[in-house]
Amino acid sequence: MKRVILTSFCLAIAIAGFGQTLSKGKIRMAVEKIYLNGEEAPAQMASTLGNIQLEIISDGFRQKTAMSMMMMNTVTFFDSRTDSLKMFMDLMGKKYLVEDSRSGMQKGDTLGGSRKPEVKIVEHRDDVKEILGYPCYRVDVAMKAPVDGGDAKSEANIEMKLYVTDKLKFDGSYVTQGKEAIPLKGTPLEYTMRMGGGSFAMEMLMVAKEIGSEVPADAFNPPSGNYKVYTMQAFQEEMGQMKR
Repeated sequence: MKRVILTSFCLAIAIAGFGQTLSKGKIRMAVEKIYLNGEEAPAQMASTLGNIQLEIISDGFRQKTAMSMMMMNTVTFFDSRTDSLKMFMDLMGKKYLVEDSRSGMQKGDTLGGSRKPEVKIVEHRDDVKEILGYPCYRVDVAMKAPVDGGDAKSEANIEMKLYVTDKLKFDGSYVTQGKEAIPLKGTPLEYTMRMGGGSFAMEMLMVAKEIGSEVPADAFNPPSGNYKVYTMQAFQEEMGQMKR
């Protein structure tokens, strides 16, 4: 079950985006606060999940997104020129490589059926803050999305509050657990994501800690190791089996 939860959390770093030329440079984000059922998370949980690190690097056409959390490391490469996407996932000692096109991943038949997630976006241009020198405005996103490995009617509620800047143009897929593009007009530098429900509703506040213009020469080298290759559909089917 832990593997499935972690996988669902990180899958979105492979999906969604702007589909056009990106900014060059990098963003490093980290967890600032964690809430469980509306209250600050216990110290043990906060210290474990608080080690989550997220780094986004782009050369203008390709984007690398690397996330590390607990026993999981995920590195995703997206090339806007070829629509190709590769997601390297080291999950509790098992290595997966998901290769597909972004457009292919966004088709209903690979994302739990023909249903499309319901997405509601509300911009609040009057709610602004500055993050690392960039002016940002608030965007609220609410989604109902198919659940990986669930039945035809399984849906998850996803709610996010983001602060977005129009001054940068990175692929914004790192903010969502969904598998469809969220048409953001800029780059989120802060976001609060709500997961779960009932007796286990968790919120995590992710905030940009560093923004730079340098792109390391080896930024787009794939991670080393023996990864088993999957399509997104095959990968989701395997994750779905772990829930049963």
